[in-house]
Order: sequence, then structure tokens, then C-alpha cells
Amino acid sequence: MMPWVPLNGPCSLSTAQWTAGIAAGTPCDDNNQLTELLGATFTTPPFTEPYAISGPIDATIWMSSNATDAQIIATLSDVAPGNTSSAQITQGTLVASLRQLTTTKCSSIVDNCSVFGGDQLLEPWHPYTLASQTPLTPMQPTKLDIEIFPTSAVLEPGHSLRLTLTTADFPHELPTLPTLVNGAAAIDMIYLGPQYPSSIYLKNVSPML
Repeated sequence: MMPWVPLNGPCSLSTAQWTAGIAAGTPCDDNNQLTELLGATFTTPPFTEPYAISGPIDATIWMSSNATDAQIIATLSDVAPGNTSSAQITQGTLVASLRQLTTTKCSSIVDNCSVFGGDQLLEPWHPYTLASQTPLTPMQPTKLDIEIFPTSAVLEPGHSLRLTLTTADFPHELPTLPTLVNGAAAIDMIYLGPQYPSSIYLKNVSPML
């Protein structure tokens, strides 16, 4: 369960990025732990050897809300041994009412299409048009496919990979006015398990040789 916190994230990597470096060199620059306190976190066990991740990332999140709209921010972080810091690697976001997915597979021409590897969704494409907008039905589990920006990173031995779900990433992802109106004071629920298989798919994850 996640409360709607529209200004979550004022001490994170986004603070340094979206204030033109004003917060650079502060603990906010490389530690997202304060932001994670107001979200839902999912952390792997520590890696026993260096692991590399690279390429596109898709987060499939089943959620519901007591409101008709919501915003979900999905952030991947490198967690240091002992949970002493959580450094952001990459992230993505989706406004729930704009969740409609373009299921057309991309070919040599990449235009209004989603990237698949076989039947596995790698990069979801959402039209983000007024015509595609569909309000949430309050308290009904709904599937969101969130594109997390492609990246390349190495996690060292003893480090873990963490997915954090939040409702904002201030000052980067400021809620839109309709989201503010339709999602105000909301409580969002994240679902897990066979019936609602929330998951994250990374294109390439491999031990370093």
C-alpha cells in the first residue's frame, strides 16, 4: 500500500539533475533512501560476483487505487552492502489513466510500436493521447507496463538491485493537473503473486567474466 505523496523525491538524484546541479555533491546526489521511505521497495539478495545489466527494461505492475488516476514512478538502484546507500541507476514513469499499450511490434521502422523479444515485452509504447485516456476503476486491480529507460551498469559483489515504486519524483516528475485532481489523497495498492504477476524484465543480466 502506498499513500499518494505528490512531492516525494526532493532528496534524490533527480534533485541534482533537475535543479541544474544545485544539489550536486550532497548526499541526495547518490543516495535515494529518503525517497524510498515513502514508497514500496523490492530488493534482490546481495550478488556474490559482479553482475552486468544492460538494455531495455519493462516493469509490469498490477495496482489499484481508491481514486480514478495515479502516477507510478519505477526506480532501479544499486544498494551498497549493509543498505548504507541506494544509488539510482535508471527509472521510468507512467500516469495510470494513460496506460493503454500499443501492441504493434516494431520492425525496421520504429514508429508507434512496442519493442518485443519474441513474446516478451521489452519497451512498451503508450500513445499518451486524450483518446487513449481511460480512468481507473477505483479498487480494481489494473495492469501497468512501465518503460524504464535502457541503461548499462555493473553491480559489484555484496551489492543488491532494488526496485522502488513511488507516486512522484519531485522536481522531475511533477504531477499533471488532471492527476492532481483525480488522484488527490489516494491510496494505491500494489499486487503480487500468480493472479497479479507484477514483475520486472531486464533484457540482459549476466555475471562478469
